[in-house]
Amino acid sequence: MTGAFLLGSKSAWTWAGRLFCAVWGASILLFPFYKGIPAGFIPILAGVVTGFALTARRQQLSRWISRGTPAEFLIVVVSVSLAIRLAAACYYPLAPANDHEMFFRLAASVAAGNGYGWGQGASAFFPPGMPLLLAGIFKVLGVSYLVAKAVGLTMGLALVVATYLYGRTHTTELIARWATILLALFPTLIAYSVTIGYEPLLACVVLAWASVTATLARVREIRPIRVVGLGVLCGIGTLIKPICLLLPFISLVFWIGQRRVVDALVRTAVCAIVMLVVVSPWTIRNWRTLGHPVLVSTNGGVVLYSANRTGSSGLAAFVNPLPGETDEVARDRIRQRAAVEWILSHPGQFVALMVPKAVYGWGTTSSIMSFVSYDRLPPREENLSKAVLNVGWGALFLLCVLAAWRTRVWAEPAIAPSLAFLLYLAAVHLVYEALSRHHVTVLPVLSLTAAAWLSSSGSSAARDESHLKGASTSS
Repeated sequence: MTGAFLLGSKSAWTWAGRLFCAVWGASILLFPFYKGIPAGFIPILAGVVTGFALTARRQQLSRWISRGTPAEFLIVVVSVSLAIRLAAACYYPLAPANDHEMFFRLAASVAAGNGYGWGQGASAFFPPGMPLLLAGIFKVLGVSYLVAKAVGLTMGLALVVATYLYGRTHTTELIARWATILLALFPTLIAYSVTIGYEPLLACVVLAWASVTATLARVREIRPIRVVGLGVLCGIGTLIKPICLLLPFISLVFWIGQRRVVDALVRTAVCAIVMLVVVSPWTIRNWRTLGHPVLVSTNGGVVLYSANRTGSSGLAAFVNPLPGETDEVARDRIRQRAAVEWILSHPGQFVALMVPKAVYGWGTTSSIMSFVSYDRLPPREENLSKAVLNVGWGALFLLCVLAAWRTRVWAEPAIAPSLAFLLYLAAVHLVYEALSRHHVTVLPVLSLTAAAWLSSSGSSAARDESHLKGASTSS
């Protein structure tokens, strides 16, 4: 076992996985009550039945999906994924909605040479990763909703391919194939792939980070270029979503026992410094245009206060301006300070708000429709789409529960960084606001977890010899 796996035993990580699944399950049970829609249990139950059906036929299906070479498998899956996503793109509205409309407007402004803002001065409210990527593509292909949707489709396909490559590297070929199929056919990702949300892009970055972190935790000889590359990945991730600022220190968890503590700390420091170097041009831009040193964005305090104040539901919501909010930087800092003060003075209410945050983050996957269609479909079609999404969500939940209890997937160093990020993301959104779109980023590792069960041989899964790669590597 890799020495860095860890600041805890394998059983501790296994129970962490089971605890996560328990929170996930409780959230699913509570969500229909929070929404006042008991019928919401129907698609979840249909998903659970689907999960059991897959479980009953997993050995026959495993033999079938094992056919063909890796290249043939990937070509078929990508082709099917593309066809399904093209159909979804034709069905759902073309124009982006909600935050994604803001991404489009920012990208269009940059592409037109008007800077990163809303036409009334510079802004840093949204992290620049997704808008700047779109802007670069708009400069080449022109500004249009069609181009934006094509970018979303491409990112969705890229995530399917990235999951397969990550799975092949760190698990078995069969687990990788199962995970890739689950992700390719998963209704949530199909629907979300027609948007320009940053989550699929961030998921690809997280997979790359997890892959390098796991590799560096196994090998004895460390090439400096790998550590620098990891820092670059963390920097790119931070520009997409500032949650990635702590990625170097999550990596440290997996390095700290593999060699001398000083070596692990130096490696982490180099990674963090490179990350900050990648982010620094944007930070300098913010300082020059906004007059204040804003590392990445100015929405952290806004989101934190929205989800942590008297009367909050735990979700993002409009809040009347507080005294002193003269610009977006002042607003961010004032609301962040107000949120921290409220949390410290209302610890009981803060803890109580974690329940709706968990429920809205993990109790459903249907709220992504507020970014996909935004109630622009007829109500019947809107509700049908939400139901289909939750069928997939229920099936994935069941498969992940079986994996947590009947396999050793949560105790394997090979994919532990991905699982650690899953727990980290879940913890962050117990503090900040939570919506189901946030779990899009961790759908690959959830699919890999479910795949560990589907590729197992049944009751002997916990003792199955086809363990994940790197499980027996010694440091």
